[in-house]
Amino acid sequence: MTFIEIFCKIKENIAGMVIGVMQFMTKKVDLKKIKQLRLKEELTLADIAYAIGYDSPNGYYYLERGRSQFTAEKLAEIADLFGVPIDELFVETHEKETEPR
Repeated sequence: MTFIEIFCKIKENIAGMVIGVMQFMTKKVDLKKIKQLRLKEELTLADIAYAIGYDSPNGYYYLERGRSQFTAEKLAEIADLFGVPIDELFVETHEKETEPR
């Protein structure tokens, strides 16, 4: 086996490993970060709920607790409200995503 053949084989193996790792990396909404931002600004669940268009705090409470999922629009509103880029509201995880409920 020539040096070039060995090099190409190593390159293929590394590329396969990187792709394998990337398949397990996902981004999820960072609920802890969102709650921390709310508490830092001394805002209540009701304050946020009304600011993003809910009629009561319950709808937002379910979002912040992970019982419901944020829509892209609501997540953008939260980012604007706290003055942070939307990507700061995500956390990278190496867990496999589960099927939607």
